[in-house]
Amino acid sequence: MGDVSTTIDGPFRVLIVDDESLLREAFRAFLQKNGYFAAVADTVARAQAVLEEFMPHAVIVDGNLPDGHGLEFAAGIRKSERRKATKIIAMAGDPTELRVAEMLKSQYDVILRKPFPMRDLLDALSRLLPRKETADTE
Repeated sequence: MGDVSTTIDGPFRVLIVDDESLLREAFRAFLQKNGYFAAVADTVARAQAVLEEFMPHAVIVDGNLPDGHGLEFAAGIRKSERRKATKIIAMAGDPTELRVAEMLKSQYDVILRKPFPMRDLLDALSRLLPRKETADTE
């Protein structure tokens, strides 16, 4: 089966999973300011619960979380038939974490090395989540 590609004409839902509260909230505020619906979680367990309720189009996940690894969370999303179109952006903070993420890139659509400019996150989301073109483009 081929890759499922869809376009959406409304706001995308993005789940941010990171244990650093300031970073998590900064991402949420930034994404909401730029037209996304954003939800947050600080652990894998909370992210699983939010995933079920929120049904995000994309997930931004840190590599190291208090109760697990972002890679395991991403692998669970990849195995789910219901979520096969969900895009996953990894955030890696240290060289070892980045190396592991690169080796296991099949779990992620994009890998961003912390710290990164917020613009990089918007660029990644706009590449991964195509918006439906409007008929009135003039």
